[in-house]
Amino acid sequence: MAHFVPCNKTVDASHIADLYFREIVKLHGVPKTITSDRDSKFISHFWRTLWRKLGTSLQFSSSYHPQTDAQVEFAYNRSPSQTTGHSPFEAVYGLNPIGPLELAPLPVTKHFSGDAEERAKEIKKLHEKIRGSILKKNEQYSKQANKHWKPTAFKEGDLVWIHLRKERFPSKRSSKLMPRADGPFRVLQRIGENAYKIEMPGDYEVSATFNVSNLSPYYKDQEDQVDLGASLHQLGETDTVVLWLPPSKTKPHTHTQVINNTKSSLALALAPSCNLGNVSVYVYSLPPEFNLGLLNDCHHLNIYTDMCPHVANHGLGQPLASTSWFATHQFIAEMIFHARVENHPCRTYDPNRANLFYVPFYGGLYASSKFRESDLKARDALAVRLADYMIEQPTWRKQNGRDHFLVLGRTAWDFMRKSLSGPDFGANVLLNLPPVLNMSVLTVERHPWMAATSNQHAIPYPSYFHPFSNSELVTWQKQVKQAKRPYLWSFIGGPRKGLEKAAIRDKIIFQCENSKKCKLLKCGDGGSSSKNCHNPSEVLSVMIESEFCLQAPGDSFTRRSTFDAFLAGCIPVFFSPHTAYTQYAWYLPQNPKTYSVYIDEKGNGSQRIEKELLKIHRETVIKRMRERVIDMIPTLTYAHPNATHLGFKDAVDVALLALSNQQI
Repeated sequence: MAHFVPCNKTVDASHIADLYFREIVKLHGVPKTITSDRDSKFISHFWRTLWRKLGTSLQFSSSYHPQTDAQVEFAYNRSPSQTTGHSPFEAVYGLNPIGPLELAPLPVTKHFSGDAEERAKEIKKLHEKIRGSILKKNEQYSKQANKHWKPTAFKEGDLVWIHLRKERFPSKRSSKLMPRADGPFRVLQRIGENAYKIEMPGDYEVSATFNVSNLSPYYKDQEDQVDLGASLHQLGETDTVVLWLPPSKTKPHTHTQVINNTKSSLALALAPSCNLGNVSVYVYSLPPEFNLGLLNDCHHLNIYTDMCPHVANHGLGQPLASTSWFATHQFIAEMIFHARVENHPCRTYDPNRANLFYVPFYGGLYASSKFRESDLKARDALAVRLADYMIEQPTWRKQNGRDHFLVLGRTAWDFMRKSLSGPDFGANVLLNLPPVLNMSVLTVERHPWMAATSNQHAIPYPSYFHPFSNSELVTWQKQVKQAKRPYLWSFIGGPRKGLEKAAIRDKIIFQCENSKKCKLLKCGDGGSSSKNCHNPSEVLSVMIESEFCLQAPGDSFTRRSTFDAFLAGCIPVFFSPHTAYTQYAWYLPQNPKTYSVYIDEKGNGSQRIEKELLKIHRETVIKRMRERVIDMIPTLTYAHPNATHLGFKDAVDVALLALSNQQI
């Protein structure tokens, strides 16, 4: 009698013993002998000691020859099959071997004549009987297995998905984050009953012939379908909403999986339609070296920071204590944008229907890993390869790349080195390459005054809130609107020595430290407060308690803190027009006075910041400005990439709509 007990490869001897007692001993009692191979679990000290104390003898097969375990082999070969009604031994030799008397009664077998011809007839008759039994069982199995099966057939010219099996496409499935299918590709020819020849891009370097089991039909409206590259358990909207990050020192979870309490599979199937007018965006499936392949070396994507925790969850980073909140890195927008467009309802899989072509290059992550590369050609290599790759694509030639765009999570300055002999400040030449100059470039900070950079468009830095639905967003907006704000103004940051554009920071810190109306979270001094500058709960707690949040330039003109302030309903105060006004034209109202305060860093107002802010009427002007700031939260927020029914336009929607309008 056989017992099959499910277990995995990682169980130890203790677990095996527990399974044995629960599944075998409870039915048959403690055995006199146990026969096994020489797996480490069965020769361990624990296993041997346990059975010695119970009086059970352990018998092992000889080393490297498990087939010598004749007792197991004998028991199996003598057991009758349910399909044939006969044992394997009997099917071969015409009779069962005689077993030990204490285990089985003497077999009653038909006497065989010594005549060879008679014996051959008996065995042949037995084989015919067994063959009939097998055919009957196979027919029953086939009927049951194919009860709901429908044949799949494709015609020449049909579009299909190709399933990227790991054994055939190792480079395409080297990471869990990589898509599980690609396409659509055209069927060129049917080969036999179950195989097709597919029109494949040259970069795949595999045979173009596929079994039908590795193909799925592509439908023209498939842009409204669930993305095959996403995990189904991660799709859908959450059933419960817990929004506010408590002001206590909440520590981010260290795990990297996002497990959502999702709605039913029916909701997943009801994919939303595109609500952005004529937007139809095609996403290139780039070779992994340009995006997801970089994540395999996530420990070295930034010379200052281990990026592995930050690239988790589609770039959202580590989940925090509340739903839809993550410790998102400020320079990760390119990953979030990519994940969001992958599942976007305005995505098309047919390049002939697209008016936008998205090139998902993780240029920011690559650039930050090469800042200290002294060989400039090596630093520029990946950017140059991308440009060469793009101009070879048939879809590029349609408008010479003018309908293409890429997204960078770092400032434009990191990609604008002019030549091999020019000044070196750690940048590469990506944005000065001729093909890229034809494309639209979305970056968290554009070059604000060069005419040659008119193809650059600034997008928001990602903050910490990535909602699944409009209800989550509205709940948060109500909360920040009702928040009590005991401080007139606040500043989160530290001094920047030697930077002229950051000189205003010293004035701000000095004035804030000497005011009871100001809340200061000082960064960069190595103290405990400096660590809090990277704690989302601490940052938002300061801002949500403040009427005004000061946004002074730092290493560059723009700041992620600006978008943290918007999220907290805190009115931003700017000291340079290039921190926001010349940057985010797609996102900010034309009249900056409706949502912000401007104090010239070189004027007298910078010497008496608090007095300037006290001039603004609290009950009318400040209230109206805050309401405008809170109304702007949706379009400055990156929704969760797995959100399917948002109910509002987020930062990605705004960018796609603006890019599409440029094509008209």
